[in-house]
Amino acid sequence: TYKYTEDDCKEQGDKLAWSEGWATYFSMAAQEYAQDNFYLGAVDTVGNGEYSAYNLSSVIPVENFHEGTEDTEATITAILYDMYDSNNSTTDSGFDDLALGHNVLWNLIVNSDAKTFDEFDDYFRSHHNIAVNFKEYGELLSYHNLSPYSVNSSETLTTYCPTFSWWWIEDLRAVYFNDRNFKLNFYNSSYELIGSTSEYTNVTSITVDETLWHNVLNSGDRFYVSVTIIENHEPKTDYEGQWYKFAIPVQTATIDTDYVKTLGSGDCHWYKFTVPATADYIFETSGNVDTVGDISNVLVVGRSINGLTYIYGSGGELENFRFTEYLTEGETVYIRIRGANWTSTGSYVFNIEQVEHTHDYTDHYLKISAKLHRSYCICGAYTNESHHWSISANQYLCHYCGYFTKDLPSITPGIMSFDNEAALYYYSQDEEEEIIR
Repeated sequence: TYKYTEDDCKEQGDKLAWSEGWATYFSMAAQEYAQDNFYLGAVDTVGNGEYSAYNLSSVIPVENFHEGTEDTEATITAILYDMYDSNNSTTDSGFDDLALGHNVLWNLIVNSDAKTFDEFDDYFRSHHNIAVNFKEYGELLSYHNLSPYSVNSSETLTTYCPTFSWWWIEDLRAVYFNDRNFKLNFYNSSYELIGSTSEYTNVTSITVDETLWHNVLNSGDRFYVSVTIIENHEPKTDYEGQWYKFAIPVQTATIDTDYVKTLGSGDCHWYKFTVPATADYIFETSGNVDTVGDISNVLVVGRSINGLTYIYGSGGELENFRFTEYLTEGETVYIRIRGANWTSTGSYVFNIEQVEHTHDYTDHYLKISAKLHRSYCICGAYTNESHHWSISANQYLCHYCGYFTKDLPSITPGIMSFDNEAALYYYSQDEEEEIIR
């Protein structure tokens, strides 16, 4: 019979690797830190970033410690050393961008009171306050194979929910500890967490759900993806790896510019338009494709219509759409262009034109007296108008503003405006004062 279980072996192995790996790191870092202050520069091997065996039979640059398990002291030494050093590595170029220095790392290690690297990892992520460093830290963990790397989308990114895959090489010495889950993590361009997927067991790819993907799409112009690996044997450990940058699948559009694209079956193209000045804007396509233009204040997932403001399928020449929107300076809108029924295919030209705003007093209405209501344009301008009466349930009802009465006022229906002096005949001095107030 065995005296220890597999979980016992994992716990003791992780503790031993941490104590030995930390000790080796500290001996190297302490010598480098002290060589100038305490005149150790003349001592052979001090400050050279190499590990020397006690019998000097092997001298190894610490970045070459590429073992890939949390219970290997060489891996712990290498990660801590790369967190400390001044980005002067050559063997791990592109991964060693973290340079915390001796004092910062010393305080983190001591204050963590860690007994394993996983405990230090948890403390570092919860107590360090420089967000970009977590991105660089993830690169180190991936380089030393504690976490997955090479995260990629399995297809060209669109607004459809994508699948992301990754690489991870299992170390043969960890063959007994292979009960693993994986999850994806998404960050915005400010290195803030957008959200994570659920955990999946022993997979190399995950498809993002619609809710999370909607949040990612609307997080900015770009985002980062990383993978966390969770080893479920007690004590349970988890490590998050390298962050990979992706662009949001949307084309930035400007006025008076032709955008020529081709739609395949099921395709859609998204355009982001930030309004340069308050005005009316015409959005239209031309070509031989039956196009539909959807406008929204947010990007929506796939073929979803949730969050769309309007859907325009006509108005232009042939089967193209054309619509006008009154927009205010600084406002951002998104336009989704697709084929009719998601099946029409071919090339189209998309254009945005700015035109002078023309008032249309039909946006909404506000009752202001027994005889008048106020008729508004979408821009906020208004005119005063007499009620338009109809009979409903033995009452006189203005079907524009909702005002109703049992006795019809003595007034001729029609437009009444401050611009029309003749119209003043129809309301009293009291009503005029009420309107002015």
